[in-house]
Amino acid sequence: MFRIQNRVAARYSLSMSAYESGTSISEHETIYNGNNNPAATANFIAANRAPEMYEIYKKLLQKYKANNLTINAPMMLFSSIGTPSMYGSWGLLDYLDQVA
Repeated sequence: MFRIQNRVAARYSLSMSAYESGTSISEHETIYNGNNNPAATANFIAANRAPEMYEIYKKLLQKYKANNLTINAPMMLFSSIGTPSMYGSWGLLDYLDQVA
């Protein structure tokens, strides 16, 4: 996917970046309508904390680097650290001194 997006950007002489990237597990109804779904919140927080998420994220960053995008297409994380809530799990870590 990265190569395709980079080729399209190059075709139109545009630079590419990944803005607000990172995990973004959230409930649509909560974000847009304020409806609280505690079961969904618990599942999303568990998914964000799962050890497999680390592996997925590591592969994403490795592919980004392998496709030479780290210099010409910078990636900005939405949030490095953030307490998960009913509005989503947005950070790579829940709190600053968390042991990953």
